[in-house]
Amino acid sequence: MQRSGQLHGLKVLDLSRTNIECLPGSVSNLEGLTSLLLKYCQTLSSVPSLKKLRALKRKGKHTTLS
Repeated sequence: MQRSGQLHGLKVLDLSRTNIECLPGSVSNLEGLTSLLLKYCQTLSSVPSLKKLRALKRKGKHTTLS
């Protein structure tokens, strides 16, 4: 994630079922991101502000941030 400029066109980021502990702040630079999947990330303890991710979609109980 350190080079998020190279991921400018990224629409979906699926980190589900990974051992990620902290979502880096640079994820907020992915302004075209429509889906951020974090299902079953049991070690995830920190998520930065996602206010800049205006394209991010949420749908009912199946939110993209579940």
